[in-house]
Amino acid sequence: MRKIVSAAIASALPLILLAQKPEDNTKSTGFPEFPQITNNIIPGAPLLDQPMLITGSQQEIRTEKHGLAYPAFYDWNHDGKTDLLLGEFETGEKGSYVKVYLNEGSDKHPKYSGKYFYATDIKGDTMTAHQWCCIGIHPRFVDLDNDGYVDMLSGQYNPGLINWWRGGKKGFEPRQFVDQEGLAKDPHDNNGMGSSELDPRDTRYWNYTSAGFADFNGDGLADLFVGGFGELKVALNIGTKHAPKFGLRKFLLGLDGLPLSVVKPGEKEIEKAKRNYKLPHYSGVYKSFITPVDWDEDGVLDLLVTHLYDRRETKDPVVFFRGVQTDKGLRFEDAKPLFTAADAEKTFPGCQPNIAVTDYNHDGVPDLVIGLSLPTINGFNIDSLVSWSYLHDLKLESPGKDAGRAIEWAGSLEAVKKKVDADPGMKGFYLGKLNDYKYLTLRHRGYFYVMTGKKNPERAIARKGVLAAEEIKEPVNETFKTGGGKGPVSYEAKTVALIQPVQEAKIEVNLHFKEGWYGYADTEGNIAAGWIPTKVEYTLPKGFELIGDPIIPPSHPKGATEVFNGDDVKFMQKFRVAFSSNGKSLPYGEYVIGVMIQYQTCNEEMCLPPVTEKIDMKVNYRSF
Repeated sequence: MRKIVSAAIASALPLILLAQKPEDNTKSTGFPEFPQITNNIIPGAPLLDQPMLITGSQQEIRTEKHGLAYPAFYDWNHDGKTDLLLGEFETGEKGSYVKVYLNEGSDKHPKYSGKYFYATDIKGDTMTAHQWCCIGIHPRFVDLDNDGYVDMLSGQYNPGLINWWRGGKKGFEPRQFVDQEGLAKDPHDNNGMGSSELDPRDTRYWNYTSAGFADFNGDGLADLFVGGFGELKVALNIGTKHAPKFGLRKFLLGLDGLPLSVVKPGEKEIEKAKRNYKLPHYSGVYKSFITPVDWDEDGVLDLLVTHLYDRRETKDPVVFFRGVQTDKGLRFEDAKPLFTAADAEKTFPGCQPNIAVTDYNHDGVPDLVIGLSLPTINGFNIDSLVSWSYLHDLKLESPGKDAGRAIEWAGSLEAVKKKVDADPGMKGFYLGKLNDYKYLTLRHRGYFYVMTGKKNPERAIARKGVLAAEEIKEPVNETFKTGGGKGPVSYEAKTVALIQPVQEAKIEVNLHFKEGWYGYADTEGNIAAGWIPTKVEYTLPKGFELIGDPIIPPSHPKGATEVFNGDDVKFMQKFRVAFSSNGKSLPYGEYVIGVMIQYQTCNEEMCLPPVTEKIDMKVNYRSF
């Protein structure tokens, strides 16, 4: 068995001084005091101590820019000691870098000076991932291609690429991207509107691809775990041992066959989703990350999930999904908070906790390292009010849209004040419910805490062979009608049951000819010969419009004629609600699309009389 080797980057060490900035020497004030945190009862799981700040002997350990904080651990300089790495978030093709803090202590007693450098590849280029919204580079270390060297990977916001720096003897190679099923040759072509967030043609499929890696199905290959804006998902590695490729993303499921819920949807949300031919938002959280790990050490993979943590409804910053082996593969029990704080409004201060599971002090028990985005004002003063409030309650924006960064772009605090005074909407955007202009200096910054683990005296017994429910089917936004069937021709017509503004939809009519029978194509020659052509015509209600020409199925010659035959003769026409030219919008309601189907069918012995059928397809028009 090949030993996995850490990739050393010798060229990075001289960059320590180059990476430092004057503000790195400024110390933060007002660090929050955590409430007493109580471990939830999870047999086999580490018993976590209270959070302790990780800092340096010479300067603080923190992230700047947009203030998101992604911890990771890896022996960067190949000296046998595990170092601390912090992913950052900055908007743009560059700027989301990885800070490397070398461990100047030991594995049992890690120490850092606070001096750092940015991670580079073997060509000396700073390792970065293009982030234009909401998510930073989040380094994950795994030997993805099973070559004996650890690789570094990260997801990104859109178009959802998996950035891959392959490890090697000399260090990390320049970035490439892991192949993914459904990814267009030009990834930006995936930014359309598909049928659901499981449809790779849909921008929701790719947006906010936060990445975690573990073997989901026990085949020895690392699979992709994706959080983000919607449901919690997994994409199996359908490649080979040395050439990874991630398949289509699927929902991670509970024993009940439903997508996993951090916060379960209510009855009203379920009913509304049903009316709109959609699934409700089962995860109940946004900007989520999945850390797949056997947390309770029962031999079955579990999940730890974090999220934006910006509102009371999502009050648990880290939740645990216990893995269960079932007759339908790996499923998960309902979510449990990893810990609680009984006498506090919030368990953690700030927002967007990001975690790393590691043996921080090398005592043989997993520990939890947490990156927290804490709000600072007037420079580096951590604000208690905002720290211990939920951003949603204060109507404040999440990291990436802080008022304090607007000062950089506007040039001064006074310039921002003038804009805010002139525009009430901007005042609400930057200050929310806060009226004090000191909050125009608000900046989120990333700080890091460790919760060391102690061994749990109670062992977990794996649940295996459990019977699980069938996976819930996604609702289909479709209405259809069938006809014919008494003779040699039958058909089905289908279109959307619900259409919304600007949505493109289509009507499909599929004719089925029994073996030996055929219909005539709509050609000049057939019409001149007196044959009744097979055709479909559409009558749209006022306010609707056709898009492009109808799509006609291919015909083939039969003697001097052109005919259709077979079980799949499909006619299709795209349509939409027309854009208003007079400023009056089409009222929401039910509308009827008329469909006329005409054909005459023959076999080698006879022809049957022509058939013309008219059907009405009802479509509801409203906003989702």
